[in-house]
Amino acid sequence: NVGYESFPQDPGGPWGWLLVAARYVVPWMIPVLAVLAFVDALRVRLVLWLRRRFRFLSCDDRPLVLIVGLGVKGLAMVHAERGRSSGTHIVVLERDPGNPAIPAAKAAGAIVWIGDADSESDMTICCWKRPGRIFAMTGSDQHNLLVVKIARMLFKAGDSRVEVFALIQDIQERRNASSMEIFNEDTEKFWTHLMDYEEDIAAYSLFKYPVLPVGRSAPRVLVVGGGRLGYALSVELLKQGHFMCRDGRMPFPRFVVV
Repeated sequence: NVGYESFPQDPGGPWGWLLVAARYVVPWMIPVLAVLAFVDALRVRLVLWLRRRFRFLSCDDRPLVLIVGLGVKGLAMVHAERGRSSGTHIVVLERDPGNPAIPAAKAAGAIVWIGDADSESDMTICCWKRPGRIFAMTGSDQHNLLVVKIARMLFKAGDSRVEVFALIQDIQERRNASSMEIFNEDTEKFWTHLMDYEEDIAAYSLFKYPVLPVGRSAPRVLVVGGGRLGYALSVELLKQGHFMCRDGRMPFPRFVVV
């Protein structure tokens, strides 16, 4: 049997002091990190609560944008909104506290609230005033549709217009939802849009760089790539070509997908 006194109490050596310090510091690291995480969450809750409670004292008329879901597309929307206006209040509602995109969103000036996208109370906390735009960008079509329902219930009536964008990637799901009035509204104070990220990029690209005829010849377009974005570009070209050719404004475009 080896007694406890057989082990050296002082490790000695050039790194002995570091081992002694680690013996006392390491056991406290987990509690300290837990407290810091709690304090950060409490700080965010306090900031949002104070803004909602005392908003009548504030002269801040800057718009509020809520982004639900902080995936690749959600983070892209944070940067897009920040690039659109440096004065916009951007609030992110994210379920996963360990999401690696949270530091990047905070660095872009967004307030990140860890909560449930399906919760009416969490959305109420995030929106201390009436938002101008809401983006439902979670990875689930069903969750995004539920966000539209909650936003409709909370913000359909009000003084200013609220625009709600929901990312619905499944084509059939988007068609079914678009046929329902609750997901297809365009009123003076409340507007919803079920979008596909690639379709919106395609529509914007062709709006920014329209396909025009060269003299009397039909325009020619080469689409490289047959993925989701290539498919969306092809569909948008077909739609634009159909309406422009029907009106006699130009011959039908000729395009090739590689």
